[in-house]
Amino acid sequence: MAELPAKRKRNKVNYDERNNVEDGSDDGTEEELHDEESAAAGGKVEEEEKVKKPVKKKKKKNSVKWNANHLKNTLDQNKLDEEAFDATNSDELMILTSSRAKNQCKVFIKKEFKENLWKFYDWKNTKLPRLDQNGKLYIGNQNDGTFNQHVAKYILSLVEVDDETKAATFEEFKKVAVGEHDTSNKADYRPNVYYLFVHDKTNYFFKSSKKSDRPSVYPGVSWFTRTKKWRVQVTPPGEKPKYFGLYVDEKKARDRALELYDQLYNGDDQILRRCYVKIYNSSGDIEPTFHVAKKMSDLFKIIRKNIEW
Repeated sequence: MAELPAKRKRNKVNYDERNNVEDGSDDGTEEELHDEESAAAGGKVEEEEKVKKPVKKKKKKNSVKWNANHLKNTLDQNKLDEEAFDATNSDELMILTSSRAKNQCKVFIKKEFKENLWKFYDWKNTKLPRLDQNGKLYIGNQNDGTFNQHVAKYILSLVEVDDETKAATFEEFKKVAVGEHDTSNKADYRPNVYYLFVHDKTNYFFKSSKKSDRPSVYPGVSWFTRTKKWRVQVTPPGEKPKYFGLYVDEKKARDRALELYDQLYNGDDQILRRCYVKIYNSSGDIEPTFHVAKKMSDLFKIIRKNIEW
């Protein structure tokens, strides 16, 4: 067999296979066939590359699955809340989970809250809110954002801060403030359920690894499977996570983590992380007030009141 040109050496295997299938000849006709085979081979490579690209779409499917579970949690919790619904102090709105969905969900919201909220935005031409794929309430068009954001803006507009230093901090806080729901029902805005605002990154401290078979409810604490101990890992401001030891007792690991958070987030440059707004007063009336916690551990205990500290 004549030696192939250098530029065709990479396709020599295909060339030999083609010769075996045909007649084993080594003339110019086969050279032309080889050219066609090379083109075909090139086409196959392109097809294979196209097949590999959809791997990224799997993440999108996982995201859709996560959203579906989140929405299901909201709907399930909504059914439970319907049974305990107090019509004397709250109002309700029947909404659809989406513009095409048959499932329905109720918004539980205090009457005074709802009436003032509707006046504040004057939604004359806006349909009733619906749930988006994240389980959050959505109202208006895409430029309006979500219903939760409207509620946040309304509540923050009621806050009055007299102190100049706090007022400046509050203006910055409004850019990063997010509302807290005490349950998975993101359609519930009653007192003691939708109860305050915190920095949008505060919840990040409570995220636990999905791979862990024993997730911890405490920030900075996670189960280390290899040693079968509780690991303390805290992220200093602007740095990567740092490891601070292993503990047999989860509560000792919690105490160490809280101590570290108090040390690392205690400066004036971290004051935003310690800010929060209480929406209701002790009587259950809407009276938003702005606060700054002295320590991060104090704030953690406020925003996660269902955790045993």
